Amino acid sequence: MKSHGSLDNLRDIYIPPELGFFPLSEGYFALLIFTTSILLTLIYLSVARYKANRYKREALKELKTLNEVSGIFFLIKRVMLTSHPREVVASLSGSALVDVMQILKHSELLLKANSSIYNPSLELDGDEQIQFKKIIKLWIKRQKGLE
Repeated sequence: MKSHGSLDNLRDIYIPPELGFFPLSEGYFALLIFTTSILLTLIYLSVARYKANRYKREALKELKTLNEVSGIFFLIKRVMLTSHPREVVASLSGSALVDVMQILKHSELLLKANSSIYNPSLELDGDEQIQFKKIIKLWIKRQKGLE
C-alpha cells in the first residue's frame, strides 16, 4: 500500500541568499551622483565666499592696529574701492562718503570724525573713538558692494 504522506517525495525548500548592498542598482548610483554634485557645489560656493571676503578679514585686522581717524577713513576708502566701482568712490569725502556708507544712526559721529581730520579742535574723545571704531567694524562686516 502506498502512503500519500511519504517523506521520500519531499524536496528541500530553496532559500535564496540575502540581498547585499553591493552591487548598487542604477537608482543608488543616480542618488549618489546627485548627492555628490550638491556637496561639491556647496563646497565650491563656501570656498568662493571665503575668498571673496578676504578683504573684509584683512580690513578688520588692520582696523585693530589703527588709532588715527585719518588712517581709519583711508581704510574705509580702500574697502569701498574693493567692493564698489572706482568712479563712485574716488570723489567721495565728507558727508557724501557718510551718505554712501549708509549708517544713518551714526552719521553725526562719522561727520565729526571726518571733520576732525581737517580741524584739530574737533578731536574725538575716548568714548567717541571707541564708538567710531565699533561702527566702522560693523560697517566692514556688512559691506556688500553695489547690486
